[in-house]
Parts: sequence; structure tokens; C-alpha cells
Amino acid sequence: MVPRLRSSSRISRAPARRLASLGALTLAWCLAASAHAGPSAADKKAADALFEEGRAHVEAGEFLLGCPKLLASYKLDPTVGTLLNLADCHQRAGQTATAYEKFQAAAELAKKLGRADREKTARDRLDLLEPQLTKLALELKEPGDVTITLDGTPISRQDAQAPIRVDPGAHTLFVAAPDRKPFSVTLEAKEPGKTYPVVVPALTREGEEPPVVAPKPKVPPPEEPAPSNARRTTGFVVGGIGLVLAGVGGYFGLRTFSSWSDSQARCNDKGCDREGVDLATDAKTSGFLSTIGLAAGGVAFATGLVLVLTAPSAKTGANRIGKPNARLTPSVGPGAVGLSLGGTF
Repeated sequence: MVPRLRSSSRISRAPARRLASLGALTLAWCLAASAHAGPSAADKKAADALFEEGRAHVEAGEFLLGCPKLLASYKLDPTVGTLLNLADCHQRAGQTATAYEKFQAAAELAKKLGRADREKTARDRLDLLEPQLTKLALELKEPGDVTITLDGTPISRQDAQAPIRVDPGAHTLFVAAPDRKPFSVTLEAKEPGKTYPVVVPALTREGEEPPVVAPKPKVPPPEEPAPSNARRTTGFVVGGIGLVLAGVGGYFGLRTFSSWSDSQARCNDKGCDREGVDLATDAKTSGFLSTIGLAAGGVAFATGLVLVLTAPSAKTGANRIGKPNARLTPSVGPGAVGLSLGGTF
């Protein structure tokens, strides 16, 4: 009789399945180990070269060349020392917010690796850098959901509630919401240690214009009265001219009396001689000039007096009773000249 091989054949298949399972586990472990493996020797060598080049640029003040090389070195071989040098490069370049971020990452990496000395160095630099940071304080008036980006980098609404660290320079803020017109603003934030407030208004709906506020009409300022000094000065000048004219009129008046007296001495019942006639003519001319001078002088003097008396006070700026209303009325008659002054004061 031929024995059955089912059982034996069943036993022979079990080790094969175990071997297959063990191979799969070994392959997975190898892949995981390779994924978490440190940098290769070639990566370390390239990282060292980039680090030395980056440090040389930093020492030469060429931060725009040094920082990218230090970053490339860190990506190949992420060490705490390289990260500290990268943060120092950004700080020297004036990029305070970026430097603060790198020092924070260096402190966390040092703590993870158990490097207390490097962690202390990073945190000391953070304490020194904190007062120099430039920040933006956002005030969002839009109550709904919004999308916020700062220089193209997304920012959550929760993060926007606290001041945001930025490198000194120009920054563009963009805020958008569904069915709303977006808001955008570019501002200069250069002063170290200063927090710049940025108010984002409530966004208007698409096709909706913001309300236009009519400007308030400008009320012209009340007219100030003319300074009293000018009016007083004019009054004194006109009055002075009047006195001069009156003096001239008085002079010709005296001359009239003198010529007329001399003329009468050369006249008798039969008539006057030639010199007497000339003296009489001169007396008439002087009398006419005297009359004109006295009349004009009197008018000018009276006008100047009115201007002085009715000038507004320098303190009150105007007459308390009202505006003065003065009238000068000259009168001329046979052998006399008159002047009347009337009105309200």
C-alpha cells in the first residue's frame, strides 16, 4: 500500500510560508533603516565644503552669498552648529525675523540631541534678538472666514491675532473672502523693535461699492475787522495835511491884510496910484488863496479827526455801539466858508 503524503505535504508547505513572511519583514526593515539613515560620507564632505564657503562669505560681509551656502550645507548634514551659523548670518544681514526662527529651530534641535551647551547658546541669542524684532499687528474687521497671506505666505486667522515677526523692509498683506472684494496693502516696516498696526476693514461684496460720505461744507471763517492801526494812521496823516493847508491859508490871510492896508495908504477920494492898484490886486489874490487853504485844511483836518475817533479798538475789533456814520458838509457863502460835521458815532 502506498502511504498518503497529504500530511507530509502539509507539513512541508508551512516552513515555506514562514520564510516568505520573514523575507518581507527583512525587506521592510532594510527600507526603513535606509530611510532613517544619516547623511552619507559624500553628503558630509559636500556639506563641510559648503559650510566653509558660507563662513568665508559671512566673514567677508557677503551675507547674500553666505546664507544660501550655509542653508545648503544644513540640508545635506543637519547639525546644530550649522543651524546656529545660519541664524547668525541672517541676523548680520538684518533679517531679524528669519534669524529668530533659525535660532528657535537650533534650540529645539539641540534639546532633542541632548546638547545643553548649544541649546543655551541658541536661547541666549533669542533673548538678545527679541527687543530688535519688527512686527505687524493685524486688526481684522471682517467677521467671516478669510484667507490671509503675507508676502505670499499663508497665515491663519489665529496666528494673525498676535503680532507677526517680519524682516525689516516692504511687506504686502493680502486678505480675501468668498464673494468679497480682496484687500491688499503694501507698507514699509523698517524700524527695529517697532510694532506697526495694520487695520484690515470689512470686505465689501462683489459689485457693491463702499458708501460715499459727502464731505462737510467748508464754513468760511468770520471776517475779521481791519486792524485799527491802519485807520488811525490814515486819520493822523489826513489831519496833518489839513493842518498844513490851514497854515498856508493863514499865511495868505495875513498877506491879504498887509497888502490891503498898504493899498489903502496909497488911495484917496480921487483914486489910487499904480502901486496902490497892484497892492489891491495882490490882496484879492492872497485872500482867495487864503480862503481855499483854510477851507481845504479844515475839511482835511476834520476828516482825519473822524478817522481817528471812529477807529475800532484793538481789543474788541469793532465799535460796540455800531459802525460809525460820519458826514462832512462844507458851506461857502459871500465872504465866508463853513464846515459842518454830523452823523452817529
